[in-house]
Amino acid sequence: MKRLVLAISLLLSPISSHANDIAIHLIKNIEKCKTTSYSDGGGHRTIGYGFKNYKSSSMSCKTAEKILIQKISEIKKFLDDEIQIKLSREQKAALISLVYNIGIPQFSRSALLKSIKSGNFKSAENQFMQWSYIKKKHSRGLAKRRQMERELFASGEK
Repeated sequence: MKRLVLAISLLLSPISSHANDIAIHLIKNIEKCKTTSYSDGGGHRTIGYGFKNYKSSSMSCKTAEKILIQKISEIKKFLDDEIQIKLSREQKAALISLVYNIGIPQFSRSALLKSIKSGNFKSAENQFMQWSYIKKKHSRGLAKRRQMERELFASGEK
């Protein structure tokens, strides 16, 4: 897992210095594009790169990528507005991936956000694993995702 996070970060370093690009690659690697709707682990109708309750039962990966980029831009704007402390691109990318998955309302109320705002990055890093549950049941898939996000976040600490 550390190798995947490191590989994504190192692979992108000469190409881009933008957190959005790292987050897009991470999310695409985790979510995979699904062109027809399916029921996710929480019982939600899902399509594309994990879009919940989308109005269509099918979509192209090209359309899914456009939606993904738009959603990531919205999340990055939210994070930029909400967090006044300077974050590395790896930290921002990890947070974008987390918020993409759990949603802005849940993240807004999280201990992870409070830790970041107070400058306590070690505490924030430890909070990622709290988001490994679906309907109060531990999910191995989410735990793997949170570990990748956690490691990416930690790799950006100075």
